[in-house]
Amino acid sequence: MTLTTLGLISLGLASDTFAVSVSSGLQVPQLNWKKAIQMAFCFGLFQVFMPLLGWGIGQNLGVDLTVISGQLTGILLTFLGLKSLYDGIVSNPAQPENLSLDGFTLLGLAFVLSLDSLGVGVGLAGVEMGIVELMTILGLVTVAFSLLGLWVGHHFGAIFQGQFKVLGGILLVGIGGQILLPHLPF
Repeated sequence: MTLTTLGLISLGLASDTFAVSVSSGLQVPQLNWKKAIQMAFCFGLFQVFMPLLGWGIGQNLGVDLTVISGQLTGILLTFLGLKSLYDGIVSNPAQPENLSLDGFTLLGLAFVLSLDSLGVGVGLAGVEMGIVELMTILGLVTVAFSLLGLWVGHHFGAIFQGQFKVLGGILLVGIGGQILLPHLPF
């Protein structure tokens, strides 16, 4: 597999991370570089190791997880988006609640975003390619997309002020739906 192909796979897998990072940047108005780097690094680590895990599963078991991982990712992102929409609509603007992306929330989001990489890893088990090259390119692209998305979201969040939760929720519902719909059985 060529580096161009690996790069395109990485861009596709990291695109949902970019969109979720924009949404996160919208909802975390006190975002600083330390927090942004922590989030990007966490997203990147999961995106690096999930294809390796999937590749190992595919090599040893011959199992295809692409449909299940797509359904689970879509459902969870849609749920997070609906919750953010609800919170943004019913919250008191005088007492804004900011999204906290610490600890288990950050790890859970990174896990959900990397499920499609697990499925891709399984699918690539039978293809002759460099898994180390894929992991490296995917990690770098994911970190770069995450930082860029957080920066864009944070700057637009300052413009939109109170509507950042609603806008972030709409983005997450859209991403979740886009991922979920192709994996539905009908």
